[in-house]
Amino acid sequence: MPFIDLNPGFASGTPPGDATVTFDGIFPAATSVGDVVYISGDKIGSYYQVDKADIYTIIKMPAIGVIIQKYTSTTGRILCSGEVTGIYAGLTPGKMLFVNAASRLDEAAPGSPTTGIVNVQPLAYSLSSDTIFLKPESPTRRVSG
Repeated sequence: MPFIDLNPGFASGTPPGDATVTFDGIFPAATSVGDVVYISGDKIGSYYQVDKADIYTIIKMPAIGVIIQKYTSTTGRILCSGEVTGIYAGLTPGKMLFVNAASRLDEAAPGSPTTGIVNVQPLAYSLSSDTIFLKPESPTRRVSG
């Protein structure tokens, strides 16, 4: 049986078995490129409804991706898995990235709250100072104070 390369992108830096997955989303106008999102409702036409993930609210987790492009103030492209450059800067290569309280990616995992629950979710890895590889981890772990 001949060898079939199912991941020809590996030579360009994409880890084997990890394809880039994106979709079109519709979201509130207060979102920005780089915001971490979760599925917030049913599909509307060809757009999936998303909103900012919230580590303090279990129904607004788990995060499933990052807004990588805005077409309009309320529609854009969401990255669910794969590599993207230029959305974040100042990263330490090789670090795991977590969803933070501002619905962004952060090298530091959220700490335990003094009261309530915080949801800790690894979402990506930094490949360089401005490149991430998004690969959401699940399940979301809850840490109580």
